[in-house]
Amino acid sequence: MSRVIVLLPPALIAIAMACAGETKTASGGPAPPPGAGYGPPAEDIRTLSRDDCLSLRDHQIEIAVAAALGDVDDPGKRLEVEAKLRAEHKAKSEDWVKKCSGKSVPAKLLRCWKEATTPASLVACETPLTDAAVDG
Repeated sequence: MSRVIVLLPPALIAIAMACAGETKTASGGPAPPPGAGYGPPAEDIRTLSRDDCLSLRDHQIEIAVAAALGDVDDPGKRLEVEAKLRAEHKAKSEDWVKKCSGKSVPAKLLRCWKEATTPASLVACETPLTDAAVDG
């Protein structure tokens, strides 16, 4: 009588050995491995479009105008200061929009930029991009 030796794949041997061990009750044993629903949520990343960047640039200019005017509430003066800022920083601002477009940023940072009302609050967002409205 001849003997036949069957070779099992290593993965099957590992499974068989694991199953042959002692059984554990539902209340004992290690915690389940992390999976969906475990741990902090992945950070929401947003890729900035050209329109996003134009909106951010305009918002930065609004902030700069408000800072320059302080408590003055003269619409004519506001338009004059805004036009002057846009003209003085046109090339820099257009270059900034080009560099900004396509950048990926956390949605939380984008929201902070949009909600900023002063130059200090804009800087506090820890913006990695340079200010398009004024020299920094």
